Amino acid sequence: MSERALLQYREASRLAPTDREFARAYAETFYAMPNPDWKEAQVAWQHYLELSTNRNFAYLQLARVSLKRNQKAEALSFLDKISDSRFSEVKEKLRKQAEAL
Repeated sequence: MSERALLQYREASRLAPTDREFARAYAETFYAMPNPDWKEAQVAWQHYLELSTNRNFAYLQLARVSLKRNQKAEALSFLDKISDSRFSEVKEKLRKQAEAL
């Protein structure tokens, strides 16, 4: 994934601020970048959360980004908001990573 792709998704999300798919595509692009700006990624996932009907998925991603930013309390807080049992396994894995910080 290139910087160009990130910029294109960011622009698409800016031009269509209520488009959930653009918001998610932009936020997901950070995971493929060599040296992502995790603070900007957090803003992108927060925007997706505001639009999303799948809040559990958004909280999971926000927890992941918080871990990347070494923000243990914030990561745990997002994990605590996940209520969907389909995310239990990955939630526990992320909780262990947070506890290790």
